[in-house]
Amino acid sequence: MTDPIDAPTVQRLDDRMGLAVQRVVVSSRTVVTYTRDHVIVRTPSHPNDTLGNTLDLVGIPDVQTLPVWVKRFADTIGMIGAATTRLRFEHPVDVEAPEPVLAWLRDQHFTLKTSLVHLKEATPPRGRVNGDIRLLADQPVGADQILDRMWFAADVLDKYRRGSEVSEYVARDDSEYTETTAVLREHVVAKRARVFVAYRYGTPVGRIAATHDRQGLVALHALVVHPAHRRCGIGTALMAAALAGYDTQEPKVRFGVSVPTGTVARTLLEHEEFTPHALVYTAERT
Repeated sequence: MTDPIDAPTVQRLDDRMGLAVQRVVVSSRTVVTYTRDHVIVRTPSHPNDTLGNTLDLVGIPDVQTLPVWVKRFADTIGMIGAATTRLRFEHPVDVEAPEPVLAWLRDQHFTLKTSLVHLKEATPPRGRVNGDIRLLADQPVGADQILDRMWFAADVLDKYRRGSEVSEYVARDDSEYTETTAVLREHVVAKRARVFVAYRYGTPVGRIAATHDRQGLVALHALVVHPAHRRCGIGTALMAAALAGYDTQEPKVRFGVSVPTGTVARTLLEHEEFTPHALVYTAERT
């Protein structure tokens, strides 16, 4: 009999939690393949899905290896028809940015986006959640006409995540919006996600989603509050509602939130005792 100490062990390649948090929200149609030094995320049925077609690198790449990764994307995800090359990698918040790598990507006409991922361990609930916060039912599209209208009313708020100006609302890509909300409802029906909606005067004014990877990680995402109702505690109430159920039912769960750098959500996350964990870079080239 093999001594357990000498037995081979399984290494989790997504222990760098920044990218793991971002992968929680992909569609169930997405195929995630783990290899020694990278993770292939591809959605054959939706080759241009912005969340479901990426090459995630386990470590910070070297400038010399970047052409190899670009070719690897073309040979794997590009083969299913993805028009945009997309690479992602992360580093801890206390590590300096890899400037030579970023410079090479810019020189090769990649657009760079950065997100700051925060983590939080489950803690005892703080008490009653204030405000009119409702949980959307987990029924598929078409099962209940009134529920479908409630989903639509809440989903329209998603357009305000781009900004509060009318021009920014109109500029939202409807195809991206439709795909995002369809995946979210798919997760709710599969009981992997919960969607909470805040109401004022009978009208939906805010929304947040909590999606579970069924391995102990819950990603909080799709948080938006209508511009006319911000700074009223609605975001705080939504965050508290999303955290409350897991705190009591799954005390060992870990929460993750990924927000674009420079957003005002940092104050809310600090209030809820989230800790900055990693900076994630997304490099895209069409």
